[in-house]
Amino acid sequence: TKAALCELSAMEHVLTFLVLCTQASFLAAAYGHAGRCGDLAHFKHISAVLDDSRRSRLCGFIGVLSLWLLVLLELTRELPMLWCRLALAVATGIGIVLTCAVRESHYAIAHRIVAALAFGSGTLLVWVIAAMSGAGTRGAMALGTGLFLTGAAQACNLLGECCGRHGLLPSHALGTLEILLVLGFGLCIGNSASSEVVEVSGNASFAFRLAWRGGVAEEWQARSVVSLE
Repeated sequence: TKAALCELSAMEHVLTFLVLCTQASFLAAAYGHAGRCGDLAHFKHISAVLDDSRRSRLCGFIGVLSLWLLVLLELTRELPMLWCRLALAVATGIGIVLTCAVRESHYAIAHRIVAALAFGSGTLLVWVIAAMSGAGTRGAMALGTGLFLTGAAQACNLLGECCGRHGLLPSHALGTLEILLVLGFGLCIGNSASSEVVEVSGNASFAFRLAWRGGVAEEWQARSVVSLE
């Protein structure tokens, strides 16, 4: 049992690292390609950077990889509510892929809906993991606060557009909030993995001690029966 728990925790660490790598690759591919093509004269939010056929395909491929890694990561966690966590992981990955596929300049409302799906599902996933593991609650609350601020900023931009004005929040400010959300999600996922390793190792050692004590008790009981006979 101890070896199996250690193997699962090691696999979880590897998958967590790969998930973080896909997030970093997503941002690097989007902003790196935009900067190389001269489309980043001014810092833009993620949706504006993804509004390019080549960047959307590249980041969409990374999003598909991130989807599979998120699902595998939740399958390796020793936490309850597996189906809930899997559903949120799938929703997060699908939201990322659709955010790349549905371009903002072509389908603005649909793009914002799938972006909200990605950010919202990711935040809910972090909340569920924090609630089940009992660790990382502060990070989850901070991520939820960031999501609320970003959503409020998007709502202000929509109101501005409906009133015939430009967005009330500049693109670079919105982009900063979105990148902070992505980084916060990665930090929360990484923190949950490290805290869970401590919990798993503690549970493994406790289970080992409990089994050892049970074996000793059974041996003494057998000896006492033999001595009475």
